Amino acid sequence: MTIYDIAQIAGVSASTVSRVMNDKPGVGEATRKKIKEIMQEHHFQPSEAAQDLATNSTRVVACFMATIRQSHHSDRYTTINKILTEEGFSCIVCWTGYSPKAQADAIVEIQTRKNLAGIILFGDSYQNDEVKRAIRENVPELPIVMLNGDIPLPNVINIVCEEDKGIAELVKLLVSKGHRHLAFVNDRNSVGRVKMVHSFETVCRELDLPGDPLVWMIGEHEYNAIKESVLELIHTHPEVDGILFAEDLMASVGGRAIYELGIKVPEQIAYTGNHNVDYSVISTPQITTLEGYVPRQCKMACSHLIAEINGVQPPAEPIRVPTSVVERETT
Repeated sequence: MTIYDIAQIAGVSASTVSRVMNDKPGVGEATRKKIKEIMQEHHFQPSEAAQDLATNSTRVVACFMATIRQSHHSDRYTTINKILTEEGFSCIVCWTGYSPKAQADAIVEIQTRKNLAGIILFGDSYQNDEVKRAIRENVPELPIVMLNGDIPLPNVINIVCEEDKGIAELVKLLVSKGHRHLAFVNDRNSVGRVKMVHSFETVCRELDLPGDPLVWMIGEHEYNAIKESVLELIHTHPEVDGILFAEDLMASVGGRAIYELGIKVPEQIAYTGNHNVDYSVISTPQITTLEGYVPRQCKMACSHLIAEINGVQPPAEPIRVPTSVVERETT
C-alpha cells in the first residue's frame, strides 16, 4: 500500500497524507485523526525516505539526465548544483540513457539512499509511463522537480519551457526573410519534440507554405551522423531554403555541412537552433536561436524543490516558462 492508497480511502490528496505522516501543519484535526486511523487500520508504515524528510536529515539531490551530449542540460546542472550547494545540499548525477525502463530502474535504485532529499529530472524524455509508475510506487512522498516536462503526480513540480511557441516564432521569422521552403531537423520523438513538430507543421500550413511541412529525422545524435544527414537533406530536397534545428548543437554541425557545400548563409539557406547555449555564439556564423531562460528555470526548480522538502505543497499546475527569439547571423 502506498500514500496514494491512503489518500484515496481518506478522500484527500496525497500531499495531505504526507503532511500528517511528517507531522506538518495545515491539516485539520478531524482529517488528521481520520488519516492516522486509516494508516493504523491498514498497518501502513511510511518509507525510510519519508521519515528522513520529516527529521530534516536528508541533504542529497539526485539529478537525472538521459545524456551528457546536450549542453543545455550541463548548463542547467552547473547552475542548480551551485544554488543547492549554497543551500547546504549535495548533488549527484545519474546518467540513465533514453530507455524508459532504464530510467525507471534508476529511480527505483536511487530511492534506497537514506540521505536522498529529492530528485530533479532533466528533460522531457522522463515524461513516460514507466517513470511515472516508478515514482508513484516507490517514491510517492519524495520531492521531485521535472524540468521541461509534465508528470502529473502530487509530489512532482513540473516546469515547462514553451518551446513549441518559440518554434512558431522562428518559422514566422524565416518566412519574413523570404524563406518559404522550410525543414525541421529532429533526432527523437519525445513529448516536447512532438509538440515542436506539431507547432512547425501547423504554422507552415497557416502561412500556406509550398508543399507538405518537411520533418527530417537524424538517426543518431553524433557529429558525423548529424553532418551526413544534413548533407542528405540538402541533396534530397534542393528546394529547402530554411532549416529549423531542434538544438543548437545540431544547428552548429548542420551549419558546417552547409558551409562545405559552398551555400551562402543566410541568402541561400537560413537556419536556426534552440536553447541559446555556447554553440550558438562560438559558431561561424553565429546562430539565431531560442532563449529558454535557463537561469530562471534553475532558480525556480531549486526554490520549489526546497520548499517542498520543507513541507510546502507543490503547485498543482505546471509552471510555464516562455521563450524568445535571439536573432543572429544565420537569419
